[in-house]
Amino acid sequence: MKLHKYKQVCRLTFFGYDDELRNANYSFSKKSPLSGVNVLYDTKLMRFRFNAINGVDLSNFAKITIESVHLPNRTSLFGNNRLTTDLVKLRTSSISSLYNYDTNNSGNNPTLIFTHPDIVNANAQTIQNNSPEYFYNFPVNKQFLQSGQLELEFSLGIENGAGFRIIEGGLDTFAITFIIYDIEEQELLLQDTPNFNKNQLKPHASINNGKNYNLNN
Repeated sequence: MKLHKYKQVCRLTFFGYDDELRNANYSFSKKSPLSGVNVLYDTKLMRFRFNAINGVDLSNFAKITIESVHLPNRTSLFGNNRLTTDLVKLRTSSISSLYNYDTNNSGNNPTLIFTHPDIVNANAQTIQNNSPEYFYNFPVNKQFLQSGQLELEFSLGIENGAGFRIIEGGLDTFAITFIIYDIEEQELLLQDTPNFNKNQLKPHASINNGKNYNLNN
């Protein structure tokens, strides 16, 4: 068994105003089952480009962690203070081929990587991940840094109202920072150990109805 020490190899930050699909009509859709029937759009697909990072070769043990997420307020998102009816959900199919399942849309979804209860209208919110070793970390494809692309799907249920929607530019103040960690091969905390054979174990004392303890066996 090996216990690996991880090191930080890369930090990536993406800002909503750099969304390649900022005003693309096809990037807006309706997916939340809790949105009102007359809501037009409650989901926004964002696409970010970055320079391919060819100098970092990720191992099969690499993982990507959300360090922080900045959420815009409701007025920024909807153009008015609409009530929300569902969790903020952030999904992606860009970072991992690991199979994931959630019950929305019969499981036909990109990987769910982040949820948040609600968005406060008066103030935007920054959510900081204080325990990246436990929360919001996922296996990352070895080719991710060479792909030069990240797609994120932002979804939030909206109260019923004719034409209510996430507006163009509504996610301009959105931001997310990822950290990629990989193993430090030169600093293994525990070297390979032989397979453990439980049959080699003996009790500290042979038990014979509470008598004749033999401490030498």
